[in-house]
Amino acid sequence: MSFTGIPTLQSIRQIINDAYETTIGADVDLSDEGPLGQIRDVFAEQIYKQYAGQAAVRNDIKVSTATGVALDLLAAIAGKVRNEGTFATIEDYKVYITGDTTIPVGFAFSKSGDSSVKFVTTQEYDLTYTAGSGTQEFEIDIQALDAGSISVADNTITEIDSPLTNLDSATNDSGSTFADGSARETDAELRSRIMFDPGSSITGTDSAMRRAILAINSASDTVQIENCFVISNEEIDEVDGRPGKSTEVVVYQTGGSTSRDSDVARAIANSKVDGTELVTTAAASYSETVTLDGGNTREIIFSRPDELSVGGVINVTAGGSLLTSDQKDALIDDIVEYVNDLGVGDNVVVFGRGGLSTILNSFDGAEITDYEISIDGTTSGSPSPANPPVPGTTDANIEVDFTEIATSIVGDWTIGDLS
Repeated sequence: MSFTGIPTLQSIRQIINDAYETTIGADVDLSDEGPLGQIRDVFAEQIYKQYAGQAAVRNDIKVSTATGVALDLLAAIAGKVRNEGTFATIEDYKVYITGDTTIPVGFAFSKSGDSSVKFVTTQEYDLTYTAGSGTQEFEIDIQALDAGSISVADNTITEIDSPLTNLDSATNDSGSTFADGSARETDAELRSRIMFDPGSSITGTDSAMRRAILAINSASDTVQIENCFVISNEEIDEVDGRPGKSTEVVVYQTGGSTSRDSDVARAIANSKVDGTELVTTAAASYSETVTLDGGNTREIIFSRPDELSVGGVINVTAGGSLLTSDQKDALIDDIVEYVNDLGVGDNVVVFGRGGLSTILNSFDGAEITDYEISIDGTTSGSPSPANPPVPGTTDANIEVDFTEIATSIVGDWTIGDLS
């Protein structure tokens, strides 16, 4: 990813070096290990980030639409880093030996019946056998091979992935301690953190309401608030269906859940000021009369985003050949996953960074050499299966409002042959 007009980090370092030499002298120590060199590198990195942030704005790279590496850059500019997830662990894992053995770093044990669930050693274990002990038990610690949450019951991690001299068997019995891991932070979750404005906590401001709503994520590790927008009409007259001086709050919970509705309503009630008119322009909304700690009540309403059902026709060829039916099914799965990973207000991009064309260009099933894309979207308050779009009408991006979220199912797409 490149930005127009950004000086390189090395060029910024050189400018600072020149300034040092002009001010102090040509023999000044500017080595990376020296104190002035370390100060230079800190300032150079901060200056580079400022240039990158300005270029991101100029190139219309927005938090609401950025994905992957582009989103990671915007997070860095905002002083945040993507949570890469944590690894599940098993302490006091039991191994049984019949003689001296050494279990090396990275030695793997798998779940019985599911070899994709693997745990490995993170240190070397030299186990000394006591003669005449039969099968001797030792305890070691192991860690999941991949980050993320997994389900592990007692006596299920029992498969030894490769033979090891004198290692007879292994298991995570009831005396072992399992600690689950956490998944890598998704683009949607990272967007919420970047857009969570910590700079204003004044009750009644738009950012204060967003802050209060997003803060309830810390109270639960299940359903999360993935997107939250506060849209205020500061005009006297109606704008986009919102009366003058009114505010619409749009909230999307993971997977379209509604289980946190009451939590969201209370967060809004505690952060809005009296006199703020809450309205909705969406087909689906939630309302509740919230009783505050002082006994006063507030009528709260907020919107759930309307579903914008997206589908289309894509005609492809791969190296002059046609895709098989299995390859077409796999491609549709990738496309549906892309659409459903988008958040509230995220446009469906056809040709552009992180769009449908990127999925086609990077498809694992075959090297797609040519394609035609036609997509369409139908706004509805009902799920997409009940309101399938009319595909094939346009290859332009689908604009998604901040009161909408794109959705898709396999049946919304057709992969054809490009003649």
